Amino acid sequence: MSGTPIRRTAAPPPASAVFSFLSGDRPKIAKWLNDSHGFFAGPGISAQESLVDAFNRPNSFNIRSYGSRPSLNVQGAAINLKIPDTITQEDILEDRTVHEVVRLIAVLGNHQDAVRVGAVHLLVSLAKIFNPKLVGQRELNDNIASATMKLMINELECHSSIHELFSIIAPAFNAMAINIVAGLETFLSCVDPSIRGVCISALSRIVLENEKVFVEEDHLAAIWNLYLSLGSIAALSKIFSDRIVIIKSLGLLAHIYASVDSSLTYGVIGTLMKLENKTQLETIEIKETLSKIFDRLPELDEKIPAPDSHKYGSGYNFFLSLLNAPEEFGYDLLPWAIQRYTQAVYTSKPENKNKCLPIPASEESFPPLDAFIKSLTNHFRANAPLVRYGSSTALHSVLEQYPKLIENNPRLLIFVVTGLMDSDYLSSFMHLTTLELICSTGAPSPLKVATIDLITKFRHKMAETDLRYDKLYFEAEKVEYVPGIIRGSKGHIKDYAIRDIVESISKFALPLAPKLLHKLVNAFEYLSKTVKLKHLEIVRVWGSRSEKIDSHLMQVLFPMLRSSDEDIKLAVASVVQSYLPQLAVSPRTDIDYCWSHLQSLVTPETGAPLLSSILEVVKDFPLERLSDGAKEDLLTTLFHAAFHPAAEVRFRVYIIVGSSADFWRASSLWSTALGILFLCLGDHNPECVAKIIEMILVQIDNVAGLKELMVPLGLVKDSIGGSVINTVKAFDNLANSILKDKPKLHELIDALTIESTVDKFWNFFLNGVTDSQMVKPDDYDYTRNFIHEPFWIAIILTKLSMTPPPISVLTSNEIETDQDLIVFIDLAIDLAFNSPSHTIKVGALELLETFVVVFPSGSSPKAAEIRDVVRSLITGSEPEVCKAACRIYPLVFRCVTNSNAKEFYGKIISEGKVNAVLDYLISEIEMIKKGPAACAADPMLSSATKDDLNRVIKQSLISLGTLASPQLSYPIIQELYKYLRSDDHDVRYAAFVAITNQAKNIDTTELATVMWILLPLYADSYKPIRIAFVKLLHKLPTKLELLLKLILPHSDDSFIMNNTSWEDLLMDGVSLHVNLKVLGEIATDLAAFHNLNTDMTDSLDIQPEQDDGFNLPRVSQKLMIRFKEIAKDYTTLLPDINISQVIFQLLQMQSCRQLGAYVLLVISEFCCSYESILTETMDILLANLSYDMTPEKTDIVQAAVLGLKNISGVFFKVLFVLTVRIDLSPSAFKQMLSKVISVPTPNDGELFNLFCRTDSIRDFAANKAPELLKKYAPIITSHRFSLFKKLYSIYLTVELSLIVGQDEIMRILDALQVFVETNSSDVVEKIHSSISKLLGAVGPKHTIFRTMLGNCRKFMKSKNVPMRQKALQTFQIFLKHLPVDEVMTFVMLFLADSSAEVIVQVATSNVLKRQAQIRSKARQTFVYAGIFDFAIPSLKNKTNAGAKRSALLETGKLPSVIKGGLTSASDSSETDYDVPTVPLPAKDPYNAKYYGSDRRRKFTSAYGLSEAHFSRASAEVTLSVLEQAEESVRPFQEPSASAASKYQWMLSIESPTLLHECMKQFPQIAEQVLDAHIVQTEGVIESTSVETKADSAESATSGDIENETHIIDVLANLLIAYDGVNTEKTAEYLERLRIFIASCNGTSDSLREGLFQQLEDSFYFFNEFLDVPITSEEQFVALEALKEERQKATLEAVKSGITERLSALDMKKAELDEILEDKSELLRRITILGLHALSCYSVYYALSRECPETSVANALQFIAGMLENEHRGIRMASVEAFLTVAQIQLENPDRPEIHRKVQDTIRVFLDKLVSKAELYRRKADYVGLVSQLLVFNSNPVVVLEVLVLLVKLWKDPDSEVRLVSIKMLSDNLPGHPLTSYFHHAFSHYEQQRRRRMGGPR
Repeated sequence: MSGTPIRRTAAPPPASAVFSFLSGDRPKIAKWLNDSHGFFAGPGISAQESLVDAFNRPNSFNIRSYGSRPSLNVQGAAINLKIPDTITQEDILEDRTVHEVVRLIAVLGNHQDAVRVGAVHLLVSLAKIFNPKLVGQRELNDNIASATMKLMINELECHSSIHELFSIIAPAFNAMAINIVAGLETFLSCVDPSIRGVCISALSRIVLENEKVFVEEDHLAAIWNLYLSLGSIAALSKIFSDRIVIIKSLGLLAHIYASVDSSLTYGVIGTLMKLENKTQLETIEIKETLSKIFDRLPELDEKIPAPDSHKYGSGYNFFLSLLNAPEEFGYDLLPWAIQRYTQAVYTSKPENKNKCLPIPASEESFPPLDAFIKSLTNHFRANAPLVRYGSSTALHSVLEQYPKLIENNPRLLIFVVTGLMDSDYLSSFMHLTTLELICSTGAPSPLKVATIDLITKFRHKMAETDLRYDKLYFEAEKVEYVPGIIRGSKGHIKDYAIRDIVESISKFALPLAPKLLHKLVNAFEYLSKTVKLKHLEIVRVWGSRSEKIDSHLMQVLFPMLRSSDEDIKLAVASVVQSYLPQLAVSPRTDIDYCWSHLQSLVTPETGAPLLSSILEVVKDFPLERLSDGAKEDLLTTLFHAAFHPAAEVRFRVYIIVGSSADFWRASSLWSTALGILFLCLGDHNPECVAKIIEMILVQIDNVAGLKELMVPLGLVKDSIGGSVINTVKAFDNLANSILKDKPKLHELIDALTIESTVDKFWNFFLNGVTDSQMVKPDDYDYTRNFIHEPFWIAIILTKLSMTPPPISVLTSNEIETDQDLIVFIDLAIDLAFNSPSHTIKVGALELLETFVVVFPSGSSPKAAEIRDVVRSLITGSEPEVCKAACRIYPLVFRCVTNSNAKEFYGKIISEGKVNAVLDYLISEIEMIKKGPAACAADPMLSSATKDDLNRVIKQSLISLGTLASPQLSYPIIQELYKYLRSDDHDVRYAAFVAITNQAKNIDTTELATVMWILLPLYADSYKPIRIAFVKLLHKLPTKLELLLKLILPHSDDSFIMNNTSWEDLLMDGVSLHVNLKVLGEIATDLAAFHNLNTDMTDSLDIQPEQDDGFNLPRVSQKLMIRFKEIAKDYTTLLPDINISQVIFQLLQMQSCRQLGAYVLLVISEFCCSYESILTETMDILLANLSYDMTPEKTDIVQAAVLGLKNISGVFFKVLFVLTVRIDLSPSAFKQMLSKVISVPTPNDGELFNLFCRTDSIRDFAANKAPELLKKYAPIITSHRFSLFKKLYSIYLTVELSLIVGQDEIMRILDALQVFVETNSSDVVEKIHSSISKLLGAVGPKHTIFRTMLGNCRKFMKSKNVPMRQKALQTFQIFLKHLPVDEVMTFVMLFLADSSAEVIVQVATSNVLKRQAQIRSKARQTFVYAGIFDFAIPSLKNKTNAGAKRSALLETGKLPSVIKGGLTSASDSSETDYDVPTVPLPAKDPYNAKYYGSDRRRKFTSAYGLSEAHFSRASAEVTLSVLEQAEESVRPFQEPSASAASKYQWMLSIESPTLLHECMKQFPQIAEQVLDAHIVQTEGVIESTSVETKADSAESATSGDIENETHIIDVLANLLIAYDGVNTEKTAEYLERLRIFIASCNGTSDSLREGLFQQLEDSFYFFNEFLDVPITSEEQFVALEALKEERQKATLEAVKSGITERLSALDMKKAELDEILEDKSELLRRITILGLHALSCYSVYYALSRECPETSVANALQFIAGMLENEHRGIRMASVEAFLTVAQIQLENPDRPEIHRKVQDTIRVFLDKLVSKAELYRRKADYVGLVSQLLVFNSNPVVVLEVLVLLVKLWKDPDSEVRLVSIKMLSDNLPGHPLTSYFHHAFSHYEQQRRRRMGGPR
């Protein structure tokens, strides 16, 4: 292959030569290039192959190999590695020299010594040519030899040798250094790390040695590329061996860039620090590199103090940028980097040049470090653990170098102390280490020494338990934290050591800010348990240091004592105990608040650990400051706690009671307390008894006569733990001693006989015991005896005559008797609860419902039982049962009377609460809301599902609305307000219904207040709520009211059936007598009740038109008007207190995401009625403007905009019946405008608001327009803002500029030009309307219009439909502003577009879809623009063409060209429809279009549904505020009704017809357009038919087939429309087109022939095992030589393993494969072009009405001649083209010449078919043409010949021929034209045969 000439690539080299060699050096360089070629052809050939393989990555590189000289194409930059045999001085040597140098450098790391040495020799030789001084310098030559030797010894560690080598020779390459580096940069994306590393080393050394060139000319671009390549290595390969080379190179060049380029410098620092998976060696090199950079950073920061061109920031701000939550790879170097940079900054000051760190204590401060650490304040408190860890690491690093940091910034110690309790164990460790460093530096103190001792002990304990910090971090999921203890998988640590450390050091720190404590406790609800516990510990430590108690803190902490988690409650109790000293001096209200929470927990039901902690708090509580009633409650509470099962609880109770003697005496409760202690001597626990006796003996001197009991008490103490007999004797002795000294101990005896105390003990022992208990002793609960033993109580109380009372007395307050039991209610209750059949359950519930409605008073005694049963069935599994139970539950509460309220509400009534029913229902709701832990106490709720619990909540709320107690209506409504803001729509619905029911019992003023608060629910997203609201407005009854109105209580409600128990009725002989009249009336009521559909569906049909209840939930002007009407009709004037209440409740409701927007509208309307709240309302609305337009906030912003428009416009104030009109528009609007302008950072809401108010700005504040422009115009060109901000800034500023004038318009146009140039065309479309407005104001004289028009021209010629659609949209802007000739040029091209509307089937489904098309859109646009007004007279006289002609006229192509996949991208591309797009808001959110469609009507009519049901659903959807704004800025509005009616008829005219009229009117323009397209078409084939040999294949296939076919298709449409305009030019165009087709066919034939010949000559299909026919001696010799070469290559590979020969043969085969591929692609391309041109040619002749008949006949002759072509596709297209022209032209019978040409064609091809010529598959095409042309033949003989021929062809060897012949014959069915011919011909044939045979046979 040595003789093959060089084939240069079309792409440019990586570095174009911008230098030239000296004329004297050129021969030397040429010789050097020949030497280099010889090197790569010899020993360097394998190295060259390795370079090819190094780039062999799929999808990234295109590699082609030609023999031994590959051509490497790397991402668009070509390096041609093929070298010719000889190069002369006339060749361009510069580029070739650069290429060779790059290639030699790349092989310096090759594994072969000869390659490396040869490459070094060539590089040194070239350097000596450029710098002759190198020749005679021995020292340099020795160094070169040394570097070469090192390269030979170790190719793996060659980088130092390369640096050594290039430090000598690189200066010689100064002139072409930039070019060499540019070439080496190509290898930065090389796959092979060894090649990549060598090139990087050489590149960096060349840059270093030629520093001036790269700074002044290259502007550090090479260093930038080197830096940027660092991040791309991982994408190239998994081997990072050369990453350290880049790091070293960046360090080597640091002095160059670190002094001039801030962005590059900080980028290098950031990238190196955050490098992932650093090795140890890489870390060392990174530190070396960063040290060099840090030493120069202070100087750089002084030059560029505030760089805006990079993202890192300068100085210490850079380290802040590293502290990000998701990134931690830079943390390993962060401490070192901070300290190293600090050293550089510190020593950069002249006075510190000779000093070293740490900073001496003599210096007062170091401001840079102070500022840096202060900036970490928010990082210490960040939510992300990684950020907290990084900030703590930075603090520790700074503290090591700056010991006085804490002294200068004492508040930092707060973060250190707080960080010790961090939930992230690594952060906690860093803070502990930092604290240790703080305590070990500076002046020693006892506190520091003690803290260090505590830290040491804690570390020692961690080491013992194997729970180190790192283990706690990595096994976090196995670690449990409880107060004081950290439990791991292998042990635990008492965390009291950390708590001791915190408490110790907190004395040294400043107090924590109260607001920070508030922040800690306020976030408890959202924290995990571990974090809560640690935060509580922080609150305990810092809170105990405060001077007074924090009320807010207590209000948050005390409710947490009722948490479901025991550990949390214990931690809170510990916090509360630490606050007791401050509580002692707090106001009485704080003490009462705290005590109320503590007292409620001192009950036997409280868990032992918590109650023990609470009792410790009570022990230290300032009890003396309690009220008298609270003191009595305290003793009672403690007495009840003495019955707790846990001994430790009772032990603490006894301590509190006994140790508080002085308190009890002051409270006059001492005797009662002493009596309790004596009665508790029977405690089962010996320690408790001992403590009681100890407490009693302490008070011996203070109680008269108590000394007499010292000995008996001692005997009791000694007997405890012994035998029961001794204990009983001791108790009996003590009791006798008390009775003996009765006069002296009368106070004690009185205390022992207090009835409530005695009854508590007896009830404790006898609870649940019946009168016959002794009969069944096994049923007694003996566990109570392990709390208090019964001996002492039985002895002392019996001796004191306090025997147990009757059981009925004990349980009198728990058992409610009612003798008037209704038997049938009992039966219904029993069946409803116990029946297994859900049908019976439903029937029983309906019976109960009947009794509750008909006999409310009679049912009241059983109301509690009915309630419990119904409540249990609400949470059942059967839907029908649940539905019936939900219907009854609210009715039950109507039956409650004063007489049975105590039983109904149970404990609530017994405790004396006033609003019992309110507390009963609300408490259950609150319990459910607290979660499963709170519901565990209720058996029904604990097992209920989420849906069951929601039903309970809903029915409870509805029940509140059914209560018939007017005095409770107001508190019920107040309680229900909070449920209106629930996110659950069922809860909101229930609360709304309940409030509206209770609102009937309040006065007018309160009712108006309620209506204002309920008003946002008129637009609730939940449809039933909207319907209920409309019913309220129109005073329609609810379902419950309808039920109670139709079924009234019975006239004899007091009638109750026989007072007979159910058990008595079961006895024999018992009968039931009732009043038959009453039963008859009940039956009548039952019938009426069951006939009533109580579950009737709410229907919109009952609502008037204005309350459609369908489209209202959109923030729109329609909704605002409706709010106004409701407020006017249903509210009255409110006093100030009610005004505040309305505002408060509405603001609370805004937290509901479904109502937030509508609340703002109501607030706005409320302000219109009460101008006193104008300022407050405006602030509220403006605050809600400060959001961006996210899906969550869009409605809020729209509502705020509409609300501001409402209050700053003309509004109305309702005063009773009178309406006063108040015009506050200018002042309110200006107030709003001034507040919006004052906001420093604009947001989406404010921009949208101002855009919606541009009319008001024009009317009232035109003087503010320049200021607004100055503020918002920069947003258009800024890169910091979102697209929405930019768009609405454009909309706003365009309107404002039209107000201001010409100068501002030009400035805005400048900004818009930047916007257009920096955004995609899709985005630019959104501002077409604004651009159009400015265009109308100033005309097309600005450059933006020229730019857009230029883009329009470019896009119009694009092959892609979307681009041409964009061009059409852009052109609409300029339509009225361009000269006529230019407009007509655009119009003709758009109407002749290649895209045709075609219905196609999607490949993956059965769905039919309509492909994109330009022509119909352009036609509609131009028609409505009046472009064709000049042709109206002629167009109205046009008649529609036939069906075939019309179809072909619309497509402009042959059907096979469309269906066969041969179309251009403009027709076949589906990118507009198949590319995934970002989901956008629904255009039709309520399906109104579907409901109004014919498709829906057809479907519903099939099922007999009336159209009345869909009248509202199909109504037009109300546009929201945002949609109205978007509609106003739409680029192109819909045509007006008048324009639509005027031009509607013209839309039915085909585009070619309209185009024809334009061409007739403007023939010169038409000629210019056609000339341009015919020239383009001819240029296509010229670019492809120059050469057909192998070395031109690549250039020949470089064309864009889709673009070329688009050009031809447009030409076809232009020619069709040009018919009859200029006959001579038309003939010229068609002749040129015919030549084009012939050229395509000729080129295809020659390519095909040459390709096959080349394959044959090269024995491409050779196989030595097959017999190859030999046709010549030369062929035999060549074939034998090929066999011999293959055998030798195979033998050599088998014997010696050398595969060069075999590889050469394979390489030759690969080269032939590539040639085959290229030429095949070229052949395909030319064939497709020819087919499209044939389609254009034939369609014109088919549709032409003006073309001479002779020309059509000649065209048919030309098309018929193409049937001789070898290509089957061309022949099939020719058949179709011939048939199309013939069929359409012969629709006119007066075409004799064409008819004659068709007959001749049939004869010609029929003769060919009959002849013996070898036609092969051509027969199929000939048969198809002839058969289909028979319809134009009148000769029956010809028909018969064809039919006979078809039958004969059934036996043809070619299957395709057989198929075609059968198909052609099968078409002769009844009705087919050939059928009559066949019969006629057969009859004629039969007659002739009979004549010849002499009659019938």
